[in-house]
Amino acid sequence: MKADAEFVRLLDHIMSAAARAQFPSQIMDMSNIRNALPDIGKSPGPFKFLAPTNFVRDCKVGAAGELFVFCLLESVLRGKDKIYTGDWRSNMRNLVKQHHPQFKDWPDWTERETADIVFPDEHGALTYLLIQNGYLDYNLWYNQRPEYLIEVKSSLSDKNKEFYLSSDQYRRMQEYSTPLPSSTQRPKIYMIARVSNLQERDIDMRIYMDPETLRKNNKLRFRQVWAVEEV
Repeated sequence: MKADAEFVRLLDHIMSAAARAQFPSQIMDMSNIRNALPDIGKSPGPFKFLAPTNFVRDCKVGAAGELFVFCLLESVLRGKDKIYTGDWRSNMRNLVKQHHPQFKDWPDWTERETADIVFPDEHGALTYLLIQNGYLDYNLWYNQRPEYLIEVKSSLSDKNKEFYLSSDQYRRMQEYSTPLPSSTQRPKIYMIARVSNLQERDIDMRIYMDPETLRKNNKLRFRQVWAVEEV
């Protein structure tokens, strides 16, 4: 496949933005703080990558968002706690590999998808990070080692606040709702990473932990088939 130079430029921008990004906090909304500061640095967009159909465009935007989440986790999980290529379990990984030379030696993902990133938290580093940032209860989850199913939803800008879940994703969201610690088996935690402003210098990411509970508590509004927006 011939590389799309503008898409490669977008992926380069994604990696740079992820390297300087902070993990999002539920305790303190960093996007509001950034918006109050004077604009520092120039926006690298717009990116005019090749997209003969809406499907191709959506795939490239999705791949860019997944790369951002993967690279951000790479930057915050170090040493024995690090995330591996094999944890990115999405066909979008193959799209990044096909276009960007840095990833040309990565193996293809050919198996069935369950979530975009599946991270077994063997040493509890991601769990502790989520506790620190207000997403998980310390009393329940400290010293626990769950497996995280991370679904990534991406957009080039923040103008369209809706995102979409497939029927399989919606079913999975319900299946893994209200996880509890367990001493006999590794619990699974389903979360959505909502990545927006991909064309801006600073990319935004929001985490929706246990979106089924957020739906029941009217924090997320779902419309068939399944369009989702924050309330």
